[in-house]
Amino acid sequence: MNWFKRNNKQKIKKDWLHAELTVEEDFLVELNLRLALGQCSEDDASDLFSGLARENYRLKKIINQGEAYTEYLDRQSSIGQ
Repeated sequence: MNWFKRNNKQKIKKDWLHAELTVEEDFLVELNLRLALGQCSEDDASDLFSGLARENYRLKKIINQGEAYTEYLDRQSSIGQ
């Protein structure tokens, strides 16, 4: 496989990691977060942010593991060709 094809394949694989939010989706996230925060005490708000940060980290880890597995499968399929 030449350099151009290899680099082009890497770009294609990375594209699935990019997600666009519509204006409506962004607004709904913001609205719901503000409503939740408006109902929270200070302690509850810090627990909420901690929970969101942990969940964000966990989901990023899952995505990275999925990407690594996809790359592994690509390498295995290119070896078999």
